[in-house]
Amino acid sequence: MQLRKLLITDEVSYREYVKSWKSEKIVPTSSNFNKNPYRDFLQQLIKAEEGMDQWVPSETYFLFLEENEIAGAINCRYQLNDQLKYIGGHIGYGISPEHRRKGLAQLMLGKVLPLFKERGIERILLTANDDNVGSVQVILNHYGKRASSGIEESGKTFGRYWITI
Repeated sequence: MQLRKLLITDEVSYREYVKSWKSEKIVPTSSNFNKNPYRDFLQQLIKAEEGMDQWVPSETYFLFLEENEIAGAINCRYQLNDQLKYIGGHIGYGISPEHRRKGLAQLMLGKVLPLFKERGIERILLTANDDNVGSVQVILNHYGKRASSGIEESGKTFGRYWITI
C-alpha cells in the first residue's frame, strides 16, 4: 500500500476509482475530477496546494493498493477558513464502497497526521456526520475528542472533533 499524490500515469487507475463510487458522492470532493480532462484535474490539484479563490491551500493523497488500484483519498487542509472551522476541518477522507471496513481510512489518517506536525499544527479539527459510525470511530481511534455538534444544511447532525498530535 502506498499513500501518494496522483501522477500523469495514474489516469486508468483513477478513472476506475471514480467508477467504483457508482452513484455515491465521492469524498473528499477534492478527489473528484468532475468529468474534466485528467490533465486538467491534475493541474487543479497542484493549484489547490497554493490555495485558490476562497479555498485554503490543500493537498490530496490517494491510497494505492497492489496492482495500482486506488481505494481512497484524503485531503489535508493546513489552514482553516470560517466554513472549515464549522464543518470540514483540516482533513477530509473517503474510501470507495468496495474497500470500506478494512481499516484503510484509519491507515490514511495515521499517515497524514505527521504532515501537520511538520508544519507546526498540533491540533487537528475533523468533522463527521453522526450517522457515519465508521468515520466517527476512525477519529476516536486516533484519540479524537468531540468538541461540539452542528447541523448541516441537509438537516443531518455532525460532530466536531479535535485530535492533538
